[in-house]
Amino acid sequence: MHSRPGVRRAVAPFAPLPLPLALFTEVLWLFLVGTVLGGAAVGLVFRGGPGEIDRVVAPARRASVISMFFVAAYLGMAAPVVLIGLLSQTMELVVAGAFIAGVAALIGLAALAVVLRTFGASAAPDPAGPVPAAVRPAPADGAVHADARRDPRVRAGARPVRNE
Repeated sequence: MHSRPGVRRAVAPFAPLPLPLALFTEVLWLFLVGTVLGGAAVGLVFRGGPGEIDRVVAPARRASVISMFFVAAYLGMAAPVVLIGLLSQTMELVVAGAFIAGVAALIGLAALAVVLRTFGASAAPDPAGPVPAAVRPAPADGAVHADARRDPRVRAGARPVRNE
């Protein structure tokens, strides 16, 4: 079943809420819902991340970028657990978990702000796919972008375009 992107964007920020709520309320079903949602989120990251990297990264750099993706993903999963364990030496486990969850939420909000500022609010890709700059018609003045001449994706007969 596929949902619309707008619905996913509206629901996604609230998906992690059941787990911290379950820690404070000690409700088992809420904990189980949070665990399932968290597991699904990790699965989506590991399923979609490499596919998106394959789509946007040049083949010559793909291995190094995918390597860094996995390093970041595993650090992102392991660091909070280790930090909670260290903090639980000086405070209650639930308080340590809530503190690290708050720090993670702040980091996530900061990352979202950077993404929105860098790429804009509409990050949904065009279903038809982007048209690479290297295959658009060349301008009349003949000016070209320096990297477009070396771009292996340039189709035969297509002229690179100037920097926009």
